[in-house]
Amino acid sequence: MILPKLAFEEDSSLFSDRDTFVSESSTNFKDEVKTFIEKFEKKEKDNFISQFKHLIDESDFEYGFSSPAEEYVKESLKKFGPFAREWINEIFIKNFDNEHIISSILKILMHLDYGALEPQGITMLLAALTHKSATVREDVIRTFENWENPEYISILKNLKCEEPRLQTMLDEVIEYLESL
Repeated sequence: MILPKLAFEEDSSLFSDRDTFVSESSTNFKDEVKTFIEKFEKKEKDNFISQFKHLIDESDFEYGFSSPAEEYVKESLKKFGPFAREWINEIFIKNFDNEHIISSILKILMHLDYGALEPQGITMLLAALTHKSATVREDVIRTFENWENPEYISILKNLKCEEPRLQTMLDEVIEYLESL
């Protein structure tokens, strides 16, 4: 089998010899393909994480405005789909103690279609509601508001915010979603 030159092929280290990488008659064909896919995923994942964290550090996040990090995530979701969602989720989990990274991820998610983020998107939001930072919890409420999905009303009605300002904000978002 001859593998075509792939768009992501910038580093030939993934390929010993592209034209003879695997042979259909190889008894290890499935193992070789699996190894190839794992190497591809690791390389792309490492590239994504590195670039994404760099863009988070370099971007200014303002409500209602797009950022280079957001554009990068949109492109990555189109290109890698479920892999990109998993990579974002992994960054989120591994950096949960970093308010800047968590808040930045939430500000990116709030501008994306919630359907493109399922199931990781809603899971990240629910986890972020437990964050010690009021700023992060506010970002969660704003994300639910921006997603404009009445399906989430039952979740929101079961939340309680300790800060009166956030509880008022949450109540207003619930009212808004009920009006849709």
